Amino acid sequence: MKSKILIVDDQPTMRLLLKITLSGEGYELYEATDGISALEIAQKINPDLIIMDVMMPGMDGYTAIERIKQIPQLRNISFFIITAKDTRIYKEFSQDAGAIYHFTKPFDPGDILQKVNEIFDNNKKTTV
Repeated sequence: MKSKILIVDDQPTMRLLLKITLSGEGYELYEATDGISALEIAQKINPDLIIMDVMMPGMDGYTAIERIKQIPQLRNISFFIITAKDTRIYKEFSQDAGAIYHFTKPFDPGDILQKVNEIFDNNKKTTV
């Protein structure tokens, strides 16, 4: 069964970069343009990982994560944060929100690919 990844960013170029980065790995990729649509899509597809931008219109990424985690069937989703904010306080916000990784824009797409593959390889090893 393919792992599902929801990419959430209000910038089309960022979503495209992440889709291109992850597309050859066999994951099912979905997109959302803001926190509100991320919440709706997550409830429909039950993703394994959400890569979430922080600064978006309507609902920021941290609020979206908090709301998603309040839904019982979505509590165990893994989160990566991507943001232009590279201060200690934002890294702490990401950690407090339960994100596994905090990536600062601009980031190396290879780093995200490596971390995505690591978490899904670890999941495969523990479920076998």
